[in-house]
Amino acid sequence: MDTSRHRSRSKRVPSAELVDLHVYVVPPDIWRSKYNNLLNQHVTETISAGIIRVHPEQQVNVLRDEIDQQIGTDQIPREYVFLKSVGRSITKLKPKQEYVLKVKHFVPPQKYR
Repeated sequence: MDTSRHRSRSKRVPSAELVDLHVYVVPPDIWRSKYNNLLNQHVTETISAGIIRVHPEQQVNVLRDEIDQQIGTDQIPREYVFLKSVGRSITKLKPKQEYVLKVKHFVPPQKYR
């Protein structure tokens, strides 16, 4: 048995542990540069780039590689930031926060049956 192949399979995270994370692109004309945010009411004007499946405990900074691998670089602007809903607006994460916050902080609430 090839142990290196067996090891790589054993490191794979079971699908049941992954969450779907929807990736959106915000058009520049709805971004409020003066306030460095986007009002929640304009979220319907964002453009869907696709959905990625990731582990909820991953740090946000790891998402850059996941987005490249799962969606592709042609769907996403070359330079981008992560956003988080805070109150009535959506605002940029600071670079330091990408290493502190995890995917689970960006997943919408789940309805369990």
